[in-house]
Amino acid sequence: MNMGSGPDLTDLRQARLVELVEAITAGLRDVVETHGVTEEEWSAVLRFLTEVGVNDEFVLLSDVLRLSVLVEALSHPDGAEITPSSVEGPFWRPAPLLDEPATLVGEDEPGERLVLRGRVTAGGRPIADAELDLWQCNAEGLYDVQLPEAESPRYRGRLRTDADGRYEVRTIVPPPYEVPKDGPVGRLLGGLGRHAFRPAHVHYRAEAEGYAALTTMVFFAGDPWLGDDVIGADKAGLTVPIDRSRTPAQATFDITLARPGR
Repeated sequence: MNMGSGPDLTDLRQARLVELVEAITAGLRDVVETHGVTEEEWSAVLRFLTEVGVNDEFVLLSDVLRLSVLVEALSHPDGAEITPSSVEGPFWRPAPLLDEPATLVGEDEPGERLVLRGRVTAGGRPIADAELDLWQCNAEGLYDVQLPEAESPRYRGRLRTDADGRYEVRTIVPPPYEVPKDGPVGRLLGGLGRHAFRPAHVHYRAEAEGYAALTTMVFFAGDPWLGDDVIGADKAGLTVPIDRSRTPAQATFDITLARPGR
């Protein structure tokens, strides 16, 4: 999930705002009453939420509680004929259009080399000139926005499909990584006995004129954290194998877009 730009809560229709606030309040009151929450416990909750806000971790909190994935799934129901969508995450930034051959990492970057390719289609027909926006972490599990020395975009870029709807990009196999755990949300995960790992993945945005835009991720078979993603975003329909019988390793991720309104 990405906060991005959008309406303020108070911009909602009054009836919808009342509906949501009353439902949330009723749910919280039920928790307080059913579980006999004490003043000390409620004060601890309020202090925790205040600290989450101070540390700008509300999106992270939404993610690890798997609410971001739920809202995304309700907003973009998966269809049998289209690629499943997924949350955007907090690390998207504008990326440059890549020259051919499209490459997300420099030659001196560490990591196992990977050629990631696929085809963008709709209804079985290729979509030429579709724009793909890809971003991922480096070999240490960090995105460029987490690196103080990264003055220009790294591990991200945009490319376009050819006349047959095909694309190919050179990159590295991303590792699993932990979401930030040095703040209040990390302490919450520890207190709940939960890990902070996300399976290895590459983010995608796919756009083409006349089709609904898609935000998704690709995961890689064999990852130890598949099925136990801390934010619950991994889906079987987004998991592909890596062929290491060739050098560099190869993986194929095909994308099927939908017409608007589907």
